[in-house]
Amino acid sequence: MAVTDVYERFHLYTLADKFFVEPRDKIGAIVSNAYLEIDRISGELKLKSNSDFPIPIDQAELTQIYGILGITRLISGDHLIVIKKAELVGTLNNAEIYHITETEVIPFNKTTLHLTEKERFHNKNFVDMIQLVLATAGFYYSTAFDLTHSLQWLTDNATPNFRQLPMMERANPRFVWNRHLASPLSAIPALTRYTLPVMHGFVGIKTCIVRGSTFKLALISRRSIHRAGVRFYMRGTDLTGNSANFVETEQIMEFDQNQESSRRVLTAFIQMRGSIPLYWSQRPNLKWQPSPMIKPADNQLDAYMKHMRLQQQNYGGKHVIVNLVNQKGREKSIGGELERISTQANLDFVKYIGFDFHKECKALNWDRLSILHDILLQDITDFGFFCSSVRNPTDTRFQTGYFRTNCMDCLDRTNVVQSVIAKEALKQQLVFLKIIDNSVRSLDELYDFSHIFKNLWADNGDECSKQYAGTGALKADFTRIGKRTLNGAVNDGINAVTRYFKNNFADGYRQDAIDLFLGNVQIDPSNLPTKFEDSIFNFNANGGAIAGAIFSAAMTILCVLISENVTATLFWMIVFVAFMFFIFLNGEEFVSKPKLKSDLQHISLRHYSAEQKKPKNFFTTFVDSLKDEMQKNKELQEHKKILDQRLRELNESEALKEARQKFDKVEKETAESSEIIKHRVKEFRDHIDKMVTELQKTEAGKKLSVAGQEVLKQAKAATEMLEKTAKEIGDTQVYQQVSSAAKQIDNIAGVTMYSRPQELKMRSSGFSTSAFAHRTVEANPNASDIELHKESKWYQGWKNFSENNSYYNKLLDWKIRYDESENLAVRMMRGITERVGSVFSGSNEVSDVLTEIAKIDPNFDKTEWLKFCEKEIIPNILEGFIRGDVKVLEDWCHERAFVMLSTVVKEYQKSHFSTADSRIIDISKVEMVSGKMMDQGPVLVITFQVFMINVVKNAEGKVIQGDLNKPVRVHHVWVMCRDMEEYNPATAWKLLELHMQEGSLSV
Repeated sequence: MAVTDVYERFHLYTLADKFFVEPRDKIGAIVSNAYLEIDRISGELKLKSNSDFPIPIDQAELTQIYGILGITRLISGDHLIVIKKAELVGTLNNAEIYHITETEVIPFNKTTLHLTEKERFHNKNFVDMIQLVLATAGFYYSTAFDLTHSLQWLTDNATPNFRQLPMMERANPRFVWNRHLASPLSAIPALTRYTLPVMHGFVGIKTCIVRGSTFKLALISRRSIHRAGVRFYMRGTDLTGNSANFVETEQIMEFDQNQESSRRVLTAFIQMRGSIPLYWSQRPNLKWQPSPMIKPADNQLDAYMKHMRLQQQNYGGKHVIVNLVNQKGREKSIGGELERISTQANLDFVKYIGFDFHKECKALNWDRLSILHDILLQDITDFGFFCSSVRNPTDTRFQTGYFRTNCMDCLDRTNVVQSVIAKEALKQQLVFLKIIDNSVRSLDELYDFSHIFKNLWADNGDECSKQYAGTGALKADFTRIGKRTLNGAVNDGINAVTRYFKNNFADGYRQDAIDLFLGNVQIDPSNLPTKFEDSIFNFNANGGAIAGAIFSAAMTILCVLISENVTATLFWMIVFVAFMFFIFLNGEEFVSKPKLKSDLQHISLRHYSAEQKKPKNFFTTFVDSLKDEMQKNKELQEHKKILDQRLRELNESEALKEARQKFDKVEKETAESSEIIKHRVKEFRDHIDKMVTELQKTEAGKKLSVAGQEVLKQAKAATEMLEKTAKEIGDTQVYQQVSSAAKQIDNIAGVTMYSRPQELKMRSSGFSTSAFAHRTVEANPNASDIELHKESKWYQGWKNFSENNSYYNKLLDWKIRYDESENLAVRMMRGITERVGSVFSGSNEVSDVLTEIAKIDPNFDKTEWLKFCEKEIIPNILEGFIRGDVKVLEDWCHERAFVMLSTVVKEYQKSHFSTADSRIIDISKVEMVSGKMMDQGPVLVITFQVFMINVVKNAEGKVIQGDLNKPVRVHHVWVMCRDMEEYNPATAWKLLELHMQEGSLSV
């Protein structure tokens, strides 16, 4: 390996605060005593000696990688991009060439909790964009061969000093796609062997045998980074002369005469493709083929001259422009303009040839391409090809002219014509090397070789087409087998439809991804896009039109299938046509558009045709007004609609009579129990007052923390509300006595009976072996003799949110009222629906939080987590409270919840009160109703009901609260938060805050 070559393999060692990149060879052996250290905190890159600073291998996670693509800075910080897998394409001039098949984007920061919710959303989008670009096939590299320069350029320009330059420095910047990403590495001279130039395009290498001679045929297509992008959003040239979809294709032959590498001969032929070199655009607008747009004010001669001068500067020689666009229809304007400008420019090194591909080859008459072949034959012969010999390096031939081919997309027609030109050039090379003679009129006569050649060019066309248009090339059957077929026409139809949907509904995002990857946009965290992908179903003019079209189409189909009313069918059909007319009339408003170009600062200039702002039409104005009115009472209308519908269904149900009979008994028992409640409430209130008074006299009571005092005050205040609330028991009874027998409960509720755990589990030791299970809890001297967690920031953050978020408070109020209501209709609806999340829960907010949790814990599953809450978290905390096990409560709860529960437990113990006879009968309706991403981590709000015998006895064993013979229903609202220091997801969740209501009475 030369000292300027890049290392072939690496071992990546990952620690919490550092990356270590150790050079290796292909078999895994260490090739250098030095290694690259990347500080994940500061981002500093250093080259260190393994003998002086050994890598802590035992503490690190090992990943074998093929190379480093670079480092990119996003909102959350730097990200390391590595090549995890690559496959060998082949060898060329003794150098291996690889195709990248798998990459990984590794963040320096271990978490994104330091970001706001909006920043996390955009950071994920930016990471997804980088991965989207890397997932596109066609990234190639070689550690010893310069893929970015042609053989002719290297022979003609490479001096000894040039060959001593690092590979990234001597690579052609026009074709290095990771130049921006690799800049942090390439800027440090000591890290040049870690910096790998990557090319985007196509590389294919095949071994061929023709008349006993063996040689390699290679095809290398290099996609330019300038004006790179997708089909409809990148057309024409920019102000510096770079054209969109510019690809340089080099066809190489490697021939070892008599199988001796010392007698090796290399030949090559170069041609280019690129968008028509004018200022023009062709924005997607839902039409099958949008019309190309040319601004009359644009200086098209200037665009053409700049591009062709740039071509001469890069390649020299003469240039033939082969224009394949239609000479009629929508393509005529842009094709005719290119011909006019070319004639006006009258450059002596440029020749223009127009060939209406579709007109000449219509009706599958592709043999008429021979007409174009004959037109170009003399130029192909005159331009020659590059040829260099190892034995006679001074005896070198050079290509003196180049073909620049274009159609509208520079894909399908272009690839076919380029293969025709390349086939003739290759035939002349084979004749020159005396592998064949002039008796061979066409390479098609060499069937086996012709098959290899055609498939190589077809693969090239497919790859280039996927990178620009999103699908494989059309007309590929001619390139592969030399003729058009019915099967090929069907495949073209499928690809054309796929292109239509991708170009209209996905390419805006893909254009942003390419710009971000290449560094064409600079991320400013203070000026982030409002959103990346607008939903076409939002309630605005666009969303209303889409919804209206779908609804009217459905009604039309229903009328045809069910109704015999012709008038109704025609009406809905006309409505559908009207909506579709509106959609296609305003097509540009419904397609996917790039968003970074307008929201983030641009580094490189793009040229787009100016868009005129369209005035609002009647439909838009009408929908906007309707939106404003409906937004004011949207929630009320949705709830009312659902309730009305359910009530109508229930009133017509045969099961209603039976259900009424079952609940009549409950109504009767509830009325009889109201007086008992009043008596129990007064007795419990007197006891609380006495307990608080006695506690305040003690030394421990004087030292109670603010949180502990607040709990006692809340308990006292709650009892004052009991009498008042109990008097209001009527239609909305909240203190329901279901039955005195568990069997009755089981028959009515249809639930599985709760199984009381014999032993309580500690959160950490019961499920995990992590170090978190053994952490020490420091005492807070201001909180009496209760040991508290140092996690006040968690509660303060949640408190600020819950107190200031009216939606959250309304949500819980609605949920509790709904679950507790004894209204007959509501009870029946509750019995049928079981879950009310679809009516009252903030599903969008919960979905967003679950998405963020999945980033931290990819295996998180909402359903399984709720089951875990029901089977483990809830029973252990409730049983710990009933049994007075402070250690269990301390392990499962954060500071706030622990103070609330443990204060009651300890005061009960001091007063010799006992809850040992309380029993949990069943835990049901465990639901997730809300969520929030706090700065400290995710928070989820769950609700559930507990049927239980809830009694408190004094020292004499007398029941002072509750009834041993009557179970009660207690409604719980728990706020759960994830402990970010715990890596085991089974033990990572703790109780942050809780509310318990027996009926609608606060306890």
